[in-house]
Amino acid sequence: MRTQAAQRFPILKPFPTDYDFFRGGRHREIRRVYIHCSATGQGDAEAFDYYHRVQNGWNQIGYHFVINNGAGDKIGFPAGIIQMGRPMSKQGAHVKGDNAYTIGICLVGNWDFELFDILDARVQSAIYLTEALIEAFSPEVLLHRDAGKVPGVPNPGKTCPGKNFDGGAFEQCLLDQLGRHPARLLYEQIYKSFIQRYRGYKVI
Repeated sequence: MRTQAAQRFPILKPFPTDYDFFRGGRHREIRRVYIHCSATGQGDAEAFDYYHRVQNGWNQIGYHFVINNGAGDKIGFPAGIIQMGRPMSKQGAHVKGDNAYTIGICLVGNWDFELFDILDARVQSAIYLTEALIEAFSPEVLLHRDAGKVPGVPNPGKTCPGKNFDGGAFEQCLLDQLGRHPARLLYEQIYKSFIQRYRGYKVI
């Protein structure tokens, strides 16, 4: 069973299509959503929070959401399950020079070495989550490597989320699904699988 510390990063349960969860007045103005990878073979919000605190000296995890890859028994989360990271009401720490009005979504993995598959559970969960954020805030959606396209934001000099991550296919799938919510059905299945295995785990 997960540690008490991990419970600080609850699982995002499937939300209704009106996305009221994201529209709460406590949230910041959101102009852009960035897609990242962890550049690791495994990990979860708890692990990244520890790394960001110890290695970077930050006060908490830099990402707002973490999408797990299901690797390793110690991790225990199915591929595609979404964890909350830093509260959306707080500025993140995930893109140098562009954190004030943005949301960071981290997919566990590294597409410098993995092959891109639009049906990958992590990718579909990212589409589902991004669709919700679009309907709530109408933000621009960018891969981390493309941050330099934003005026005043330096080029990160990275391939993140990886050179094999097909941004065009991701964008097209997102556009095709807007308003129809097929990725939500997949996430509901992933969520149910998790809840059956970890009854009592904190969700939000």
